Amino acid sequence: MCGIAAAGLALSAIGTAASIGQAHSQAKTQKAMYQRQAQVTATESALRKQDRLERLDKIMGQQRALYGASGVDPLVGSAADVQANTVADFTSEQYMDDFNAANRIDAFNTSASNSQANYGPSLFQFGSTAVDYAARRANRG
Repeated sequence: MCGIAAAGLALSAIGTAASIGQAHSQAKTQKAMYQRQAQVTATESALRKQDRLERLDKIMGQQRALYGASGVDPLVGSAADVQANTVADFTSEQYMDDFNAANRIDAFNTSASNSQANYGPSLFQFGSTAVDYAARRANRG
């Protein structure tokens, strides 16, 4: 009967070790995914900023050209106010984009840290626990 119990214990230990290894692997993959999402978010934000600056330059150039063609000095009065409002709109849009991207990156990094913390017990820890359990069981007879 002791042989059957030992075989059962060994099969259980093998199954548990496989489960721990799988959970460890999944946690590492999840961490890598969160880190990649943080990198993608930062890259997307930088690309949106570059696009926004290019659009602002184009609009400002068009406004100056239109004012210049109509004989209005683009650097004084309401023409300057219109351009200042255009810049303010783009600046506000960029601020909100930076804020939201920073929050998403922080959330991804936090999730990555949590994934790392949740790797669970290592196989070594499990092995020592299984040996302790088997020794206690054997001592009971």
